[in-house]
Amino acid sequence: MTIKQVLEDIFNNVDQKAECRNKAYGLVSTMNKLETGIMTITWNGILERLQATSASLQSSDQDLNTGYALYESLYVYVQAMRYTFSDIEARAKDLTNCEEYQQQSSRRIKRNTKYDHFSGSTTFDDGFVENQTHVQHFEVQVFIVIIDNVLSALTKRMKAYHRITSVFEVFRQLKFLTTQEILEKSSNMVSAYEDDLENSLGGELVQFAELLKTDVAIVIDSKKQEPLEQQFYKFL
Repeated sequence: MTIKQVLEDIFNNVDQKAECRNKAYGLVSTMNKLETGIMTITWNGILERLQATSASLQSSDQDLNTGYALYESLYVYVQAMRYTFSDIEARAKDLTNCEEYQQQSSRRIKRNTKYDHFSGSTTFDDGFVENQTHVQHFEVQVFIVIIDNVLSALTKRMKAYHRITSVFEVFRQLKFLTTQEILEKSSNMVSAYEDDLENSLGGELVQFAELLKTDVAIVIDSKKQEPLEQQFYKFL
């Protein structure tokens, strides 16, 4: 039995107190709104992927590069949701058995452009904004704002990861970089940790990159659960 069915049973039960029945009726009425259905499906889609990503990030053997890649994939997933409103709306109509939005107020609608730079959105002109339908109003003022806020939060976390992974990415890319690229990236690493690393790091990595291309390095496998950086360390 679903939560909605339980609430309906409470409302229809004359043995329940009037206050309890009224609260149940109010909750059922809210759940039957199309807007509630859209919000439920939207947040379920977002939170489901957030939870799965969070579980992976908290794994004891997780490395920073994979963590950054997970955030990138999550960002792309949420960004793609911007263009699925029609599908979500159709599913919400089936979920709530409601085809119409609540009556909107007649006040002038203004587009929230705070997060447009995250998704490439364009600002709507005044004529379009004033003549929005209820569907357009909910999509622009609620749905898109939710998506943009989530993207904004993910961007902050991705930047934090990128500040670190960009320094050490040379190791993961070592077999595919040119000599000049290895020297440039290793120089950046030395600059970031000048008290711990020597200027000779670039030359060492250039030689190590060539070693990785030989049969001697066959023990290193990018498909292993163990991070490449850790495999490199053991190989040395």
